[in-house]
Amino acid sequence: MKQYRHGDVFVKEIDEITQDAKPREGLVLAYGEVTGHKHQLDAGEMFETKDGKLYFRLNKKGKLRHEEHLTITLPKGNYEVIRQREYTPKAIRRVAD
Repeated sequence: MKQYRHGDVFVKEIDEITQDAKPREGLVLAYGEVTGHKHQLDAGEMFETKDGKLYFRLNKKGKLRHEEHLTITLPKGNYEVIRQREYTPKAIRRVAD
């Protein structure tokens, strides 16, 4: 399976989206907590589980954009979205973009 990194967002190709994931509005994978920028798809369908796991499906090639990163083109397929985390002495937390 292919994997892609787009700033603090990691996207990995998967065979199928888990059945407990429900459709979600919009095409934003993550918002930047510091800058307000966003990692956003130009096409596809988003899904999310009750515990916050995020997935998307592309029925054709799609572009993943962000104001501070190069646009990447993703092939048709199913994907899981994983937010990068960092360790600090106080906690393990998501990386702030």
